[in-house]
Amino acid sequence: MIFEMKSGVYGVFSSSAHTTWIFPFERVEIYGEHISIFNDEMEAVTYCVGLNVPVEKRDFSTLPIEDRWGYT
Repeated sequence: MIFEMKSGVYGVFSSSAHTTWIFPFERVEIYGEHISIFNDEMEAVTYCVGLNVPVEKRDFSTLPIEDRWGYT
């Protein structure tokens, strides 16, 4: 899908499942001007908000599945 934002900037969304049997099977990636964020299944989120900024990773793999997948 291609999205046009109010500012005129375009965004692209692409998703695919089970294209490989290497974990993660599903992943969403979002990129901007020197910014990126992506997830590995519902296990972790990795992001970086600029040049020369450390990459942050939040690991949710130890949470109960109800919390990890947003059911609570």
